[in-house]
Amino acid sequence: MKKRKILIAVLLLCISFQVSMAASSIDKEYNGTGAETYTTSGDVEGTIKNLNTGDLTYDSNGGVAKKGKFKGSIFNSGGGKFTNKGNVTVGENDKIENSNGEFANEGKITVEENGSLINEGTFDNTSSSASLENSGDFTNAGTFNGGFTNKGTLKNKKNGKITITGREQNITNEGNIDSEGEIEIGKDAAFTNKTKGQVSSSGTFTNKGTYKSENDDGNYDFSNSGTFLNEGTFDGNFSNDGGNATNKKDMKKKVENKNGGNFTNEGTVEKEVTNDNATFNNEKNGTLKSDFTNQNGAVFNNEGKIEKKVTNKSGSTFNNKGKIYQQVENENATVNNEGQFTNGIKSKGGVVNNSKDASLGSTELSDGATVNNSGSMGKITANNGEEGGGLDSTVNN
Repeated sequence: MKKRKILIAVLLLCISFQVSMAASSIDKEYNGTGAETYTTSGDVEGTIKNLNTGDLTYDSNGGVAKKGKFKGSIFNSGGGKFTNKGNVTVGENDKIENSNGEFANEGKITVEENGSLINEGTFDNTSSSASLENSGDFTNAGTFNGGFTNKGTLKNKKNGKITITGREQNITNEGNIDSEGEIEIGKDAAFTNKTKGQVSSSGTFTNKGTYKSENDDGNYDFSNSGTFLNEGTFDGNFSNDGGNATNKKDMKKKVENKNGGNFTNEGTVEKEVTNDNATFNNEKNGTLKSDFTNQNGAVFNNEGKIEKKVTNKSGSTFNNKGKIYQQVENENATVNNEGQFTNGIKSKGGVVNNSKDASLGSTELSDGATVNNSGSMGKITANNGEEGGGLDSTVNN
């Protein structure tokens, strides 16, 4: 009997200990117009609501230990200001929702898988003590300032704007970012796209700092169908899919311009470029350091410098006013030259128009190619070595 009482006492003690260790439940509502600080101690779960125009500050680090966590939902819905200074976890089916007010994060926020963060007001995440990691669904339809880590899904709506400016305000993406609004990377900030990260922008994307992709498999990890401007360093494979893109500084990896897109280069593109049924403009101060392919009815306008080979094919048009350092290959397409081909041209079919004061260099013709020449040409041969371009080709001087 005595042993049974001892056993029961031990069990009750264990149950009491487990209850004491479990998170406390809270349901905090602030409906004021002034200012209030709400502090909890230990681990708590529940809901916090700021319902009016007042300022509510929350801190989970109360009590003697100055250490605690909050797990649950936070609503800032009355047009007021909510400031987080604590450790917040947004769990499954929980959410942070900033409807039309101001949300300032000076603590740590972790959005778990199946949790959500919705910003329709102003969200300030620029504090040096701020941390935000999203593994759930992050929707921005307001103004968001500061860096974060995205491992889930980020949807930036048409009227949404995300801005990072400072050295510590960086974005790290391991998930999917779909932006219909505006994203701006400041000159001292960085955007790091991890191996599995994908970015799609149909709004406006401006990079003044550093965009770095860790994706080395050759796939395009950034797709633009809106407006793209690079004034910094862009180190990722870039696809302009029907959008308008401008590079004013340095793009270090592959570029594809397709589906009626318009790409203007005023800086340097270091890897190969494919222009497919689109328009690519290489301006006077633009430099292309690798091979360029112009295809499927595309238009390539060059006034700058091209250091590698240009291939012009499939009914496309290459208009050159600049300087080409490698041989140009023209395949059943049109070349209009007002500049200089230092290493000549090889045309298989198609038409080559060489203007006054322009230079084609050595010219190899085949398959009925036609050259209309008003400038200077080097030696003219057919692809079998026959001088003059062969019987199936035409040179009009």
